[in-house]
Amino acid sequence: MQASKSNHKIIRCVIVEDEPDAQTLLKSYCQKSGNLEVKATFFDALSAVRYVEQNAVDLLFLDIQLPGISGLSMLPLLTYQPKVIFTTAYGDYALEAFNFNVIDYLLKPIRFERFLKAIAKMDDHTQRALPEKITFDQVANEAFAPAKVTHVEAFGNYLKVHDCSKAVILHLTMKDIAVRLEPYGFIRVHKSYLVNAPFVQKATDTECLLTTGVSIPIGISYRQQVRSKFA
Repeated sequence: MQASKSNHKIIRCVIVEDEPDAQTLLKSYCQKSGNLEVKATFFDALSAVRYVEQNAVDLLFLDIQLPGISGLSMLPLLTYQPKVIFTTAYGDYALEAFNFNVIDYLLKPIRFERFLKAIAKMDDHTQRALPEKITFDQVANEAFAPAKVTHVEAFGNYLKVHDCSKAVILHLTMKDIAVRLEPYGFIRVHKSYLVNAPFVQKATDTECLLTTGVSIPIGISYRQQVRSKFA
């Protein structure tokens, strides 16, 4: 069975698997599929949690029985959940696994044809609804509604989170907040700016004009992705 070429979007994957041979097999399957890019591999769940919290990830291949905490125990620790395909030698956890709204549950040994069927479900899969409010800074403990945030501005080691009526200053990096907001439709347009796409009224090669009247500069290295988003 050949890998499907119908979807050319690159899917950023992380493999969490404590068996080296299983890691190698999944990496080879991802490479053969044509549009799955393995960004990182981990032998334990907690290391994977730290990575996912700081990097944009589209899909987790997640074993259930792992050293430390299980794959099932890992998912509630994430502040946002990428799409998940469980990979396990045990069928006993299937019912509990699907309570997490996962895409599929692959039993080892995993055949390539079965792997491709799981990947094909991604387009039709409805991801768990994102929280209406999230907390960026546990110290400040102030919850924000991402849908009301127009843009985020970086200055030094701080950020200004803007909505239509106010701006709140947080001690947080742009990278950290970008990972948290990307699932809500935010896009990085400059090393110092992140914008909420629904508030973009017009985008040129040099600036984004927001519906609030604010003009946001577009960095040279971000122009192509801005064109792709707002063309």
